[in-house]
Amino acid sequence: MSKLVLVPSLKNIKKIAVLAGLSKSERDISLKTAAAVNGALSRMAFKSVIVDIGRGDMVSKIRSARADFYFIACHGTWGEDGRLQSLLEIMSLPYSGSGVLASAVCMNKALSKTIFMSQGVKTPLGIRLVRGEKKMISAVSRLLPAVIKPSSEGSSGGLSIVTESSHIKKALDKAFACGDEVVVEKYIKGREFTVGYLAGRVLPVLEIVPKNKYYDYEAKYAPGMSEHIVPAIIDSKAAAGIRKDTLKICRTLDIKGAARVDFVRSSSGRFYALEVNTIPGMTETSLLPEAASAAGISFDETVMAIIRDSLKR
Repeated sequence: MSKLVLVPSLKNIKKIAVLAGLSKSERDISLKTAAAVNGALSRMAFKSVIVDIGRGDMVSKIRSARADFYFIACHGTWGEDGRLQSLLEIMSLPYSGSGVLASAVCMNKALSKTIFMSQGVKTPLGIRLVRGEKKMISAVSRLLPAVIKPSSEGSSGGLSIVTESSHIKKALDKAFACGDEVVVEKYIKGREFTVGYLAGRVLPVLEIVPKNKYYDYEAKYAPGMSEHIVPAIIDSKAAAGIRKDTLKICRTLDIKGAARVDFVRSSSGRFYALEVNTIPGMTETSLLPEAASAAGISFDETVMAIIRDSLKR
């Protein structure tokens, strides 16, 4: 599908539109990402503009921007799940990040788990549930303690960690409020890590130490609510292992631009892949820019690397 898009060379890109908004649950973070990216583009002498496509006529706003390239800063549904990418391809407009298929697969946690397993990457034991399915509570009970989450939602929206059967129905209702498909996984208590992928390069492993009990929305985005340790303090063999898994996953999915693969390490020392984020946050508390910085890559260089790699589509 992407072959239909006329991809310009970098030297022909004079104006870049930074697309923001869309997902209501992640609108504020999207606007912060857009502001940071827009600042980087300005410093690199691009003519750039933030286009809030979360309000008003999205197609008209995109078209009226009259840009040479469109940088997607829309996290979550619509922006990250392949739908915006499809629209831009239909309009024959070049854009940042992964294509339609990779975006759609990565946003769907059930499909992502299938990819992990196909590549020999450990992932928590889990099941996929569809709205209206029978005997869901008994199916979930067999996995307790369990993580119950929407299959296609970002930033921990609709997620619950359940330890008792009496709490399953409430958690399922919360998850199904976000969509028709839910993923239930065996809860693995342990240390949380993420590995960034930037333009074909795997970044240093970063450990996330949340101040809250879990790495929830507040821990992700509120300044000071989580500590980031990069490079993570783990042995070199372990770090090499999950960096290798990240590279394998991202290459298999044909990821472009940037992505992050999240992992949890159990008390026995095993790493389990949880999900892939194809449009990582680029705010002051975001993980990918911090990992890039640890590798000696500045924020502006990170933005440029995303653009360059996207042009290879």
